[in-house]
Amino acid sequence: MSNIIFYFRQVIYPMKTVFHLSTDSSDKVSEMLGNIKNLWDDDGVDMESTAAVLNADAVKIAEKESEASEFLEPMIEAGLDLKICSNSLSGIEADRDEMIEGIEVVSSGVGELNRLQEDGYNYIRI
Repeated sequence: MSNIIFYFRQVIYPMKTVFHLSTDSSDKVSEMLGNIKNLWDDDGVDMESTAAVLNADAVKIAEKESEASEFLEPMIEAGLDLKICSNSLSGIEADRDEMIEGIEVVSSGVGELNRLQEDGYNYIRI
């Protein structure tokens, strides 16, 4: 009898992931930032695109004066697509000019989450 050896090669497909944050809780913000960093640092994952959609109180973390801005700005420069809900922006009575550079204001956060998932993004709720 001969031994037959099966060899399976792991195929890594480029992935797209969207993180959804709806609170400005420092614990949740840290969790999201840490998860994005861990995802980017994982050699077993080939990332095509990473997005974060902020709605409700989470849009506050995209303000220029927020503590999170010092972490978000380098992530945007590194390729994070940061999207904030225009409805939530109006809800906190803030202007686009008060937000950090590089963000995209979308018509609605939940609508954008649906569009991204339709486009093949994996959804992670924080």
